[in-house]
Amino acid sequence: MPKRIAKHSGKILIVLAMIGIIIASYLLYVELNAAAGACGKGCTAVNTSKYAKIYGVPIALIGVIGYSIVFVTVILKVTLLKKHKLQIRKFLWTIIFLAFLFSSYLTYLEVFIIQAICPYCIASAIVVLLMLVAISITLKYGKL
Repeated sequence: MPKRIAKHSGKILIVLAMIGIIIASYLLYVELNAAAGACGKGCTAVNTSKYAKIYGVPIALIGVIGYSIVFVTVILKVTLLKKHKLQIRKFLWTIIFLAFLFSSYLTYLEVFIIQAICPYCIASAIVVLLMLVAISITLKYGKL
């Protein structure tokens, strides 16, 4: 099974990055338009908390940028950058691992500090976790 995941890791990462972009874009829309999240009180509590921005930058925008970096890097790797396979895999692993750490921290804040759950934020955290699993398998089996 891991070898099959490694074989299709480029496609998997592209799909996961697209899902992440959609989730983060929705959360950014909610943030910028002061709209009520489709999930109700949990989304509103999380998106209006003091943790929803870093130096005035919405967390959702950071998510859109991060997912976009992964998406573009995988697309470029598949189409143009075939010579630098290992470096690109390591770059992707580093970016995704940092995103996982950040996402874990945000989930901690959600559950233990804000004490509210935003299903979209949790979905984004799951996407990052799945991306980390896919890129880790890719590093081990040398595909992408």
